[in-house]
Amino acid sequence: MRKKGITIPLLLSLFALTMTSCRTSENKGDGTSNQDVSSSVISSSDDVSSTSSDTTTSTDVISSTSTNTSTSTSNTSSSSSSTGTSTTTHTSTSTSTNTSTNTSTSTSTSTSTVTSTSVPTSTSTTTSTTTSTSTSTTTSGEQSGISINECDGYGEAAYLLFDAQSGEQYDAYYKKTSDSSYTKIDSELVRVNGTNGRVDVVGLSVGEYQIKVENRTNNSIYAISDSFNVYAQDRSGYAHDNYTDGVGAYNDDGTLKDNAKIIYVSDATKNTVTANINGTNYEGLIQILKNLSSSNVPVVIRFLDVIKTCQFNKVTYTSAGETTALFEEQKASLGGLTTSNISAKTIREGGINSYSDDLAKGITYLEGLDDYSKAKYSPTTYNNDGTIKEPEQYDCAWNNMYVNSANNVTIEGIGDNAGLFQWGLTFKYCNSIEIKNLYFDDYTEDACSFEGDAADINKYGNYFLHHCTFDEGVNNWDLSYEKDKGDGDGSSDIKNCHNVTEAYNRFNYCHKTNLIGGSDSVKQCNITLHHNYYYYCSSRLPLVRQANIHIYNNYYKGTTSLSSSIRANAFAFIENNYYDGGQNPFAVKTTSSYTGTQAKAFNNVYNNVKNTGDSGSGTIYTQDTVSSRIETMTGSCSPYGVDLTNFDINPELFYFNSVTMKSDVTELLAAELVKDVIPNV
Repeated sequence: MRKKGITIPLLLSLFALTMTSCRTSENKGDGTSNQDVSSSVISSSDDVSSTSSDTTTSTDVISSTSTNTSTSTSNTSSSSSSTGTSTTTHTSTSTSTNTSTNTSTSTSTSTSTVTSTSVPTSTSTTTSTTTSTSTSTTTSGEQSGISINECDGYGEAAYLLFDAQSGEQYDAYYKKTSDSSYTKIDSELVRVNGTNGRVDVVGLSVGEYQIKVENRTNNSIYAISDSFNVYAQDRSGYAHDNYTDGVGAYNDDGTLKDNAKIIYVSDATKNTVTANINGTNYEGLIQILKNLSSSNVPVVIRFLDVIKTCQFNKVTYTSAGETTALFEEQKASLGGLTTSNISAKTIREGGINSYSDDLAKGITYLEGLDDYSKAKYSPTTYNNDGTIKEPEQYDCAWNNMYVNSANNVTIEGIGDNAGLFQWGLTFKYCNSIEIKNLYFDDYTEDACSFEGDAADINKYGNYFLHHCTFDEGVNNWDLSYEKDKGDGDGSSDIKNCHNVTEAYNRFNYCHKTNLIGGSDSVKQCNITLHHNYYYYCSSRLPLVRQANIHIYNNYYKGTTSLSSSIRANAFAFIENNYYDGGQNPFAVKTTSSYTGTQAKAFNNVYNNVKNTGDSGSGTIYTQDTVSSRIETMTGSCSPYGVDLTNFDINPELFYFNSVTMKSDVTELLAAELVKDVIPNV
């Protein structure tokens, strides 16, 4: 019998979840450590500063978890890309008149006590879109030679932006406001770009904190932030359901697991970074990833910027047949290649294609990727006279990284500009994997996918993918016969595994987005998709086969083909989503072999959506299928040998609260709110 899902208290409304990995206007910027000043792009929001009686200018940042009127700085951040723009705004209104030497009084709708070290007379107006009220006590920071521009906490982490002096080095520390001493922050998390300094702190438990930053050579030059609140990640969904060990390298309270190994990597160090794993030293990010299976302790790999690799120069073919014929001719020019897998290295060295276009842009190759074109004899193809074509067909898999048999691993981006460019990750035969705060762009194969064991789907699982951004993939040289990899082979696919949650991710213009089950016979179970933003995507949002899946609080904006395709005896519970314009919210496809496919849709909003009548996708719905949360479905749905009909109201199969008769999740937004909330989180 399965236990009920883990319930985490709601410490902050969803509007305060601002720290997602986003594409900056530069989109390929490099993060730097404070010892290495280079081209890092560090963006900050508008600053509201107060002036003291001794003409020293300082900025006091006050973080609040409530909708109140209090003294605070403006905290508005935005990020844009060539494929979409997301904007996060926090607004509160305050009027503060400070007349005494060491204190200031703030008028607030919640109880607030503010202590200040300056004598400002100021009025500030900012915006906060939080939805809860609370009582807070905020202690003002102090500064001596360093000005803090912005500081705030988010999901089990925090950041601080400060004015630096070019060429100087800095150290930073953090503590809970109730503690008497500080803990030093890893030097890799204190980064300087010219006069812009940034501190990131990750692995924090819930609470109220302060950060101190000081000049390394002269600690009398320092600044201490105002106190701010750190709140819990939303761990709702199947990844953490009935699993209390913490997914990845972190515990469920946000802190690192005991003896966890931390590895920092940047684009500059991607091929030279070293790590000792269970007594053996490995050099280069890819060699480290390939040997994570040897680790006997949890591992967290922290990306400090966008880690890039080259891909082949663009080659355009008009048809799949032309691809095959030309490639066969090129192979012959090399004296013939008879192996089934042809490596990218062989292709480069043989002069068939090269990386010269990327190398000219200063992009360097990430050494050791799984890079090949694979011979493929299906689907069977025919000549005009009906005879079977004999030449090999190919399926390319450029720039892919398989992480095999790893356990308790977190890969996370640090700051607001960390990710993967022109390569992707596939986790195979792994358990307890967390991927967060990363940006995936121009991936040539899969961006971030998970695969288990076809013989036993319960053997590998507990995967948590959250707060990531996926732009459309790009494959300059698609050798596959189907010619369907021009924009990559999928943003995030799930096959042959169990207990997966994908939450708070943004997908921009993606084509093959979320494939769950690679074919009708591929099985998986216990999947949750929640609080994701699908922005003008084409399809597979998701395409699901042979699985039970919970899809809630997602925002579908302008889908260009079909949002969710439910097939092959899958059972989908679809609740409180918002479909905004576009086409075909979801479709149910049954066949003579798979008659039990079902979708239970409840309490969704369908705003100006269109049914294009694509019969190949099954029966398309533009309205709910039930009128009650606990309404039962008829028929039988057994995707992997277990009867999952009405799994959503069975506490042994689902995180269903039999008292409230609702899904037992941290935040279940009314569907009407999804449109406004999800783009901001």
